[in-house]
Amino acid sequence: MPLICSATGPLPNMHFPKQLSIDRNNHFKYDLLPALNLAMPPGKSENSCFIYSTAAFVRLLTDNVILAKSPYLGIYFASIDERIDLIYAVRDPNNSSGQLFFIFAKNQFIEVVKGDPFTPGTASFWVTEFITKKISVLQRETNIQDITRMLSFTAKQITEFINEISFQQPTSIKAYFSLYLDSDDAKRRRRVFVNFVFGSKNAAGDEEDSYIDDCGNFPGRQRDTMILNILHGATDLQALEDAKGFDNSTMCPPETTCSSILP
Repeated sequence: MPLICSATGPLPNMHFPKQLSIDRNNHFKYDLLPALNLAMPPGKSENSCFIYSTAAFVRLLTDNVILAKSPYLGIYFASIDERIDLIYAVRDPNNSSGQLFFIFAKNQFIEVVKGDPFTPGTASFWVTEFITKKISVLQRETNIQDITRMLSFTAKQITEFINEISFQQPTSIKAYFSLYLDSDDAKRRRRVFVNFVFGSKNAAGDEEDSYIDDCGNFPGRQRDTMILNILHGATDLQALEDAKGFDNSTMCPPETTCSSILP
């Protein structure tokens, strides 16, 4: 089923324009994923996307940001370790060891979110596995030394995202490992991040990517100019998009706000 397309208010700040979203996902898939696959153990392949049911994803956001009154939701890049695969219900336990993963965290700290059977020590260990086993490949392939290890979303961004989900009613939320383009601003260029895309079932029952940009009412929706002022000191939407794209998250590094809490 397609998106409901019932939203009429300002666009959520987490929104990327459709083609930009596709291009960044493809940049990871075609320009970075092959090198990551080569670095995997024989017979294993790297993750490129996780698919969440809409209900489970909204519950995760609501429980750990809205109800918890947390100012942030963090996502740490991690790598699955075969010694503790059985603790977590991974999609394919026979092919999961060493794969890219990410761990949701509250208040920018490694912390177990409701429904995730992690101990804080396990979460921290998997983050350390990313640092020791993935960063060297990413440094070589992206030519960036201070690889991003964490993404941070504000409570306002999460609230807007939840509201958009309620209006559009996707059947799933896809979390893609994505890569900023060479044409993106210097702070983001060639950095790995997580790109959330709505999923909806097609006629064959398969989950396909769906974009609010394809909704008939999309051209009439505007970016919240108050948010633009706060985040970027700008109200000219086209100038902002040309300069740096839409700000999906705070990345650490290059930002330093979370560097002191990384393993």
